[in-house]
Amino acid sequence: MEKSTALKEIAKGGSIIFMGYILLGGFEFLYKVVVARFLSPSGYGLLSLGFGVIGFAVTISRLGFFQAFQKFIPEYRTKYAPQNIKGLIFFGFSTTLVIGLLFAVCVYILSDDISVTFFDTQELAQVLRIFSFVIPFFAVLHLFFGLFLSFKRSTERVVLDAVGRGGLPLLLTGAAILLGGDLIDVCYMYLLSYIISVIGGAIISETRIFPVINQKHRKTEYTRIISFSLPLLLVGVLREVMHWSDTFLIGFFMGEYPVGVYNSAHPLASVLLLAIFSLNSLFYPVASELRARGSTQHLRDVYLSVTRWIFMLTFPLFLLFIFFSKDFIFFLFGEEYVQAQYALRILCVGTFVNAFFGAVGILLQIHEKQNFIFKVHIIAAVLNVVLNLLLIPRYGIEGAAAATSTAMVFWNVLYYVKVRSILSVQYDLHYYKKYLFAAFLSLLPFFVVNQIFASFSGLLLGAFLYVIVYFFVLVITKAFSSEDIEILLLFEKKTGLQLTIIKKIIKRASK
Repeated sequence: MEKSTALKEIAKGGSIIFMGYILLGGFEFLYKVVVARFLSPSGYGLLSLGFGVIGFAVTISRLGFFQAFQKFIPEYRTKYAPQNIKGLIFFGFSTTLVIGLLFAVCVYILSDDISVTFFDTQELAQVLRIFSFVIPFFAVLHLFFGLFLSFKRSTERVVLDAVGRGGLPLLLTGAAILLGGDLIDVCYMYLLSYIISVIGGAIISETRIFPVINQKHRKTEYTRIISFSLPLLLVGVLREVMHWSDTFLIGFFMGEYPVGVYNSAHPLASVLLLAIFSLNSLFYPVASELRARGSTQHLRDVYLSVTRWIFMLTFPLFLLFIFFSKDFIFFLFGEEYVQAQYALRILCVGTFVNAFFGAVGILLQIHEKQNFIFKVHIIAAVLNVVLNLLLIPRYGIEGAAAATSTAMVFWNVLYYVKVRSILSVQYDLHYYKKYLFAAFLSLLPFFVVNQIFASFSGLLLGAFLYVIVYFFVLVITKAFSSEDIEILLLFEKKTGLQLTIIKKIIKRASK
């Protein structure tokens, strides 16, 4: 697989994945906005704590099989070994389901102790009892995502993900709210959405992806799979520690109200990860194939190109959230959440660094550097917890944001240093300078419009003008390469959008 072929393959599915993540991100974001406004910061804080508890349980239940599917299934397909594929799928799903059910029982039984002992509130217990049933369904649904991506079936993954994790919770929760529901009804609707999604995932998998029932079974390489998956399981747990320790410790030290306020900043900062999630989802199986074929130079080039695309798409949003954090929080979540503006800026710094370095974690995984990843995450998790313990009592939610961002920067820098020692990657700053110039220049019209209208519609209009100006500055500065033209053509073909004028402009700009 040559570089151009690999990039086209990533773009072919990446265009769908990117649109899917925008759709999913939009649904999830609207869900959090609706729930936050409906429940108030205290109720939203309880819900956020519930999400954190089941997040740990789901991560452990998956046992790293999500990544194992994406690594080993492409290998087995290359070797024409469908029996091994079935063995891996059966092993992964059955183990995950059993572990998920065990965690569900534990969380249900211990819900009162968790609520009162750690967070000094009885109200969280009922939330945890309902969410305990979510654990096995959530874990199994996540494995379907990994399975679909390992077969490069991005459309099926997008449909299941956007509808199952995004559309259904929003639709069902909205219906519950309109019918006069409360926090408990919101929790039940969340559970129902995952039950429906898992059923849909099983049907899609059996009918469109890989018919397990009629396939012959062969024992797979259990030892190799477990040795690959277990370090990634531990890494996943450590990532959950880094992801939720700020929320948990805010709840421990300050109560559920500040948790709700703080978690208005998280979904906004997470928008910066849309590009990297989209492209990395397709980069993993492609990179795994390149690695299996020994195409080191092509792997390096593909990584650098994908990283450049991520930066080009992410940096403009980063600037908007840094300079206009108060406006975004006020118009989306309401006045009660405005105090999270400084936490949002701090979180955006760490999140942007995470996006900037691109798929360094994937490169380490396909080179089977799980032990290195694990060691880095141990240090980062300890650093995160210690900083949260030190900073939250003194600086509140801003201290939590600083601790989380510091940990993100720490592990990404170490990842990149290790990747450079393996692949000798080095960024070409020629294009990055143009992206920086275009993004900063495009802030001017956004600022003017936002000052004149000072409303949610003004915010949307300013964002629209920002995107238009950013694009045309990129064109004027010739910030596109010939590869970008090929990617745009594939995006047009896959989505059905007619981009004739844009193609002509970019072609001229890239000469």
